[in-house]
Amino acid sequence: MSIPLVEVFKSIQGEGLFTGVPSVFVRTYGCNLSCSFCDTKYSWAGSAYKNVSQVQLSAMILTLASPGNIIVFTGGEPMLWQEPLLPVLERLKALNVPIHFETNGTLFPLPEVGKLVSEWVVSPKRWDDRQDIATVNGWVEMFYKKTTLKFVIATEEVVEIISEIFDLDTSRHVVLQPERYTAEADYMGHMKKMIEWADKHLIGVKWRVLPQLHYLLWGNRTGI
Repeated sequence: MSIPLVEVFKSIQGEGLFTGVPSVFVRTYGCNLSCSFCDTKYSWAGSAYKNVSQVQLSAMILTLASPGNIIVFTGGEPMLWQEPLLPVLERLKALNVPIHFETNGTLFPLPEVGKLVSEWVVSPKRWDDRQDIATVNGWVEMFYKKTTLKFVIATEEVVEIISEIFDLDTSRHVVLQPERYTAEADYMGHMKKMIEWADKHLIGVKWRVLPQLHYLLWGNRTGI
């Protein structure tokens, strides 16, 4: 089975709890959502991808990976391709390579995939959809020890809303990430406001406010 691939590249993890860790990123093509605020629209809009075999993808990853690296599957929405990715994940796991998935949380993992992934970064996008909310809360319940919830935040109202509809007080970790701004000063200023909002609305929640380090270092460049 082939897998639609946008890019494979080595860099550092730029967001979440593993910020700064050297990583190999596998960006698959396609998404089941089309968010206007998406910062990787090229991964689901247009035709900048190629179909690769499972053997080819495994080789591309292992060529770049070094001891201590993590492998991050991202998109788009990589969960769309979890079944054809399964042999790739099994090979990585056999080599004791940590496997991370970044997902919007709308598609629950197959049991076989759930056993192989070391870390789930679930970033909900549709907060008005009851089914999506239930699915995300299901991640927290079933994969508590290896799930981080990450929310892209624009306003204080958003922090208040997520505190009311998600089971954040039972989450292992909650990461708040500022929506991107054109000027770095605005971006960092927004982070300071988010700390105040979180302190006000997320009582009892294990929250962290973290930037996108790769955005601060390289802006909107891709493949780095």
